[in-house]
Amino acid sequence: MSRRERLEAERFFAELMGAAIPPGRRALIEEELGVEQFAEDAPWSPVRLTGMPGQMWSLTSSGGNSAAVYVPDAVKWESPLCLLIWIHGLLRVCGDSDTAPGATIAQSPCMPVARLVAASGRPVVLAVPAMNWVGKGGSSTPMETPDAFDRLVEDVRAGLEAHVAARPVRLRATFLAGHSRAYEVLHGLAAKPTVSAGATGGVAKLREVWSIDTTYGYTKAPSCDAWLAWARSRGDVTFKVFYLKNTGTATVGACLLDVQNGRRTPTNLAVRELTGGDSSPPCGDPHCDLIRRLWPDLLRDMRL
Repeated sequence: MSRRERLEAERFFAELMGAAIPPGRRALIEEELGVEQFAEDAPWSPVRLTGMPGQMWSLTSSGGNSAAVYVPDAVKWESPLCLLIWIHGLLRVCGDSDTAPGATIAQSPCMPVARLVAASGRPVVLAVPAMNWVGKGGSSTPMETPDAFDRLVEDVRAGLEAHVAARPVRLRATFLAGHSRAYEVLHGLAAKPTVSAGATGGVAKLREVWSIDTTYGYTKAPSCDAWLAWARSRGDVTFKVFYLKNTGTATVGACLLDVQNGRRTPTNLAVRELTGGDSSPPCGDPHCDLIRRLWPDLLRDMRL
């Protein structure tokens, strides 16, 4: 192995494992390889997967957010990136821990989002930020502003480029899926629905929003009018809203459904009322089981 090959290998494995290299050694490698700097957008570390294909990485973003990034085998880096971001609700309601890391959340027995993505065969990367909900104080992982959303998307894109794809990665589209208390993130994005001309970040590249039982009537959740205004302002985004009948999400959900039935909703907004559901383990609650119930069809129908 040549000296250059050894230096390239040292740099590669340092980035792969998120390891630190002494500044003097780093400067030498940068000078001899002709690179400006090591990838420092975010620490990445591989996550061992058992019984499922693909790769998973643990990411700590520049905004301090912890997330899992799952790359199924269907993803080919010759094509631009399609990124699905999963915003979970209160995990303790669904048999998990609210302080679990992103990699654990992505492989939850109740809401196995990584396995669902793998089974779909769709070439989409999944990002799962650990929201760390802390009671009425909200989340310690701020995602409710367009800037924070864009920052996470860019951290994921840049990390994939540096550590996984080994080639430039261009963002084609983002897909936002939210369940239950994800209403806080949806509320923040709906409050600033317009996108600046020429913007290329995660919000600007939104193609679909999946609201899965998030339509509560709380002050930090989008109102019926806010949902309609958001959809009307973003005619380039498809909004898919699901809610359970006769539950806390039914008032706002039914309002949207009534407008839809009266053919007064934007054509890019689809609302569906759900009944019943599975109360057996591992979820034990129809509200929590909605992910396994709805995601296969949503993944199949994604407009990539």
